Amino acid sequence: MDSKTEDQALDTTLDGSGERYRLLFESNPLPVIVYDLADYSFLAVNAAALRHYGASDERFMAQTIIDLFHPDEADRVASWLNESDPVRRARPATFLHQDHAGRTMTVEVMRRLLTFDERPACLVVIHDVTRQQEVQHERDQAYHLLETRVEMRTDEIEKRRRVAESLRHILAILNSNRPLADILDFIVDQARDLLGGHAGAICSLTSLNDVCTVQAAQGLHTAPRLPATHFPGWQVMAEVSTHRQPVAISGEGGMVAPSPDSDVVIKPYRALLAVPLIISEEIYGCLIMYYPEEREFAEEEINLAMTFADQAALAIENAHLRERVERMAVMEERSRLARDLHDSVTQSLYSLTLLVEGWRRMLNAGKMEFVDDQLIEVGHISNQALREMRLLIHELRPPTLEQEGFLGALHQRLSAVERRSGVQARLVADDIVELPASYEEALYRIVIEALNNALKHAAANSVTVYLRLGADQLDVEIADDGCGFDLSSLPDGGGIGLTSMRERADSIGAAFEITSTEGTGTSVHIRLVNPPLS
Repeated sequence: MDSKTEDQALDTTLDGSGERYRLLFESNPLPVIVYDLADYSFLAVNAAALRHYGASDERFMAQTIIDLFHPDEADRVASWLNESDPVRRARPATFLHQDHAGRTMTVEVMRRLLTFDERPACLVVIHDVTRQQEVQHERDQAYHLLETRVEMRTDEIEKRRRVAESLRHILAILNSNRPLADILDFIVDQARDLLGGHAGAICSLTSLNDVCTVQAAQGLHTAPRLPATHFPGWQVMAEVSTHRQPVAISGEGGMVAPSPDSDVVIKPYRALLAVPLIISEEIYGCLIMYYPEEREFAEEEINLAMTFADQAALAIENAHLRERVERMAVMEERSRLARDLHDSVTQSLYSLTLLVEGWRRMLNAGKMEFVDDQLIEVGHISNQALREMRLLIHELRPPTLEQEGFLGALHQRLSAVERRSGVQARLVADDIVELPASYEEALYRIVIEALNNALKHAAANSVTVYLRLGADQLDVEIADDGCGFDLSSLPDGGGIGLTSMRERADSIGAAFEITSTEGTGTSVHIRLVNPPLS
């Protein structure tokens, strides 16, 4: 249907055959007005319109359709009334409107063309939609509020995720072997990122007016050690150290500028957040964040800064404990070496001293018949001392298992100790054996213990290490031609060395067996069923 046909279909009349339309006009609860298309004057109004506007019929009929709307809407109303396109003319329009009490409201206006007393006219229905718009506005506000809360909650969840991820990364680096400086730099970087700081530092204060040690810094260019009063924000750091509580300041109180006596390169900052680093109940220093703009610090931000400070304190404490353990390990190793030297090489050298002194006295007494026996004994003791010294030197060298692998480490041991000590040493392997690190470590320590026993106690002339790889098992055997011993004469467990070998074999699920008889040598056998070959 084209536009002209549609207009004709809308034409009707309020008299004659338009009885049903007249009833709808008169009984409609909404204001209904018929106006002349030529001059916009009213031709007819229903009772609802008179009630709505609170006017008599005569007074109301003296107006035009434009008079019903707010003066500010006059141009829009005129444009709407003169709309020539029938499709747009048929759509409802919304205008501001004043009722008889002068209240401004929003109305939706619908219109239809008709014929009234044989004149072109238009019928309009006015519907107050003020409450609807208020409800819609309330809904829009509620939706906006909900959307804002969702965004805030999403931001909060994202921030918590980032915090959790940051703490997870910090925990991982704490458990690594990274240097303390790298760990603290990482913590400061994470704190600056999540707390929005422009710069940050972790520093220790040995004395209020002494020296400040900057252990990590991001965004600051400062010397690692400097007088405390030259450090930017040192008053805040001093307050944190004194009261052991976080300090957050902003505005003029938080102003930090470069010290004229300091080499620190720093921009002026207007807000600071500093939290204490406490180690073993003692104040160690602080974590401090710098901000170029004034700002308020939420309790959650202060708590997060405390969390980062706790992680930094843990890293520093771990580093101190590690240094203490390393020092104790060095002292323990020195003590062990001293004991081994006393029990082996020192005793041998002392025996040599006694033999030489005895030989000198025999020569002075003219007893030359025992010289050969004495020289043989001297050679034997010297050779044993040399073996034990080579063993100690090898044990002091860095471990080669990681660099050389299982077979390479064994070959290096046999070359460095046994062969240089005059012992015929062989390594016989069916194939290259590659096992997980824990298995190689256990097997290597068992073999080394067996070789040490052969060198120190068995007086062996030859030793062979066999590695036999079968379809479903790995056999490792250490066989020597030494003096051997009676297994039944050993105390329960066979001493620390044998006990250690058995425990290492048990740790990887391997069978352990020793075969030995006096005068025929000793064989140590380890069998690993279904080895986890790499």
